[in-house]
Amino acid sequence: MKDDFAYLVALSYYRQLKKDKKKLDDLLPELKNIADIIADDKKIFYFLNHLSIPPSEKIALINKITDNNKIIKLLAFLTKTKRINELNEIIRQLVLFKDINDDYIDMMLRTPLDINENVLKKLQVEIEKFINKKVKIKIEMDTGLIGGILIKIGDKIIDYSVKNQLNSLKESLLQK
Repeated sequence: MKDDFAYLVALSYYRQLKKDKKKLDDLLPELKNIADIIADDKKIFYFLNHLSIPPSEKIALINKITDNNKIIKLLAFLTKTKRINELNEIIRQLVLFKDINDDYIDMMLRTPLDINENVLKKLQVEIEKFINKKVKIKIEMDTGLIGGILIKIGDKIIDYSVKNQLNSLKESLLQK
């Protein structure tokens, strides 16, 4: 199964990197950037996936994209196993492993209005109690929200927006 492969590769990769947290923190943005390059440039994507192109030529291209040995080894493995298309899922899994094992977790709070500092602090305290971890809050203003808030912690989304509540009410009325 696709997700099992990505999970296992990410777990193995994470275990190699977790000894040096700074390496992982530095590597993830570069890996995401490379995944974007591969996804955006169809020629590179097809080149890395083409069966008749020898692995040595693919690895030569990878060496032109990055000089990071950890990334080169991962990309070489994915091209040799014909799984380069799973790079984004591997990155997603790596981020989850990192979030789970960090002393803190990033939280995105989307709101249509400025939030009072006291309210923000109370929200942070409650969420930290709930997930038993420190959180770093990033606030995004979203004037498209009618009201309420949208919270993203790791890969979990908690939607307390008015729009979501109205949609839920609509669905429950349509079911009756």
